[in-house]
Amino acid sequence: MSPMDDEHGPQPEIRYVIKRIKKKSREHHGGSWKIAYADFVTAMMSFFLLMWLLSLLNKYQLDGIAEYFNHPLKDAFTRNDDSKRKDKVKTFTHTEIATEKPMQAIEAMKAKILTDLDKNPQMSQYKNLLNFEVTEDGLKIELRDLDKKSMFSQGKTDFQVQAKQILSWLSDELNHYPNRVMILGHTDAVPYDGGENYGNWELSADRANATRRTLIKAGMDDQKIIRVVGVADTALLDKSNAFDAVNRRIEIVVLTDKASKKLLQE
Repeated sequence: MSPMDDEHGPQPEIRYVIKRIKKKSREHHGGSWKIAYADFVTAMMSFFLLMWLLSLLNKYQLDGIAEYFNHPLKDAFTRNDDSKRKDKVKTFTHTEIATEKPMQAIEAMKAKILTDLDKNPQMSQYKNLLNFEVTEDGLKIELRDLDKKSMFSQGKTDFQVQAKQILSWLSDELNHYPNRVMILGHTDAVPYDGGENYGNWELSADRANATRRTLIKAGMDDQKIIRVVGVADTALLDKSNAFDAVNRRIEIVVLTDKASKKLLQE
């Protein structure tokens, strides 16, 4: 009898199957996660760079950016249509302007005065007689002669009607600011013979002083004016034509605190 047999007869053979599970190594995912991480880091760097740049801007520049994003397509649709385009200038109170840094305050002052000029129908007609320029010393306001519109009678110091109106308006505008003022008188190069010892130097100085008197009469604080100077034809606007009417002008310089202290040697 075989081992697989017993008293009941032959028994079926038992077979054992051992199944070995082959462990698969973890698949390599490549560098996709690195790309995603790099995009994240780049986005964060861009964000912090933007925040840093915005921190360098003053509130006028920030308001300009905000205005653009409030109406992002407005300029795109109107850029090539100058006849319909009207630039909007954000204006601020005189107190807000006074709290800014010196040159930013001068820029804001210029914008405010120009806005007031545009809003005043009586004064806006004289806009071509005025020029505003920000310089290192402050805001330079020029009252220019035109060929058919002079500020003064020829060879005299009496103002024409439009010049008196301009100076009266400027007196009120400049009284809103604490800045001190310097006045310069200019002539063209046409020789002026006003009698013995009286020429363009004396005429330019007398016209500058006439400007001072007119501003004070219109209400300007006389303590604001710290210099009245005549410079004759030594600072021509049109050097190609020294006789041009545009060279005859009055300059009212609204000084920065630094410039006024330098003049007064404080």
